[in-house]
Amino acid sequence: MKILPIFLLFIVIPITVIGQNIKSLDEKYGFREMKFETHFSSIKNLVKVEEGFYKSTTENLKLGDYKLSEVTYSFYKDQLYIILIQTKGLINSRGVLKILQQAYGEGIQSNEYIERYYWDGEKTLMSYEQNSVTDDALIIMWCKKLADLKDTDEKRANSEAIKQL
Repeated sequence: MKILPIFLLFIVIPITVIGQNIKSLDEKYGFREMKFETHFSSIKNLVKVEEGFYKSTTENLKLGDYKLSEVTYSFYKDQLYIILIQTKGLINSRGVLKILQQAYGEGIQSNEYIERYYWDGEKTLMSYEQNSVTDDALIIMWCKKLADLKDTDEKRANSEAIKQL
């Protein structure tokens, strides 16, 4: 019976630590000074990269000692919805992953053979995926509130389209 309290202690402590890191992800609610739900018109120095995606002309493409190849932003209903961060090469990709893990916890890795991690906060989702051939990585951060709104809007639009069949 003495083993049960010790066992529970080893389960509760890691969950608490992970929760605190995920809480940090939700508190940050974006990347650097770019916060989710910020209106498009209040963000300066954005240029269109392709349909629906923008980048800042003043973006700092370094994170600690590591280089970012690109940071792009996407909006839904004129509010910041998705942030894409890209790296090139093993050193930059793994370095950025270490920073993310230090800031937000280890992340969930569903397959130990693939460099893919997920962080699922109350308000923010984030993923990291590293290409096994090039070692380039893509980090995607998105706002759950706007993702839910977009999903609801798409379902409503699809329902209207179904009526037209």
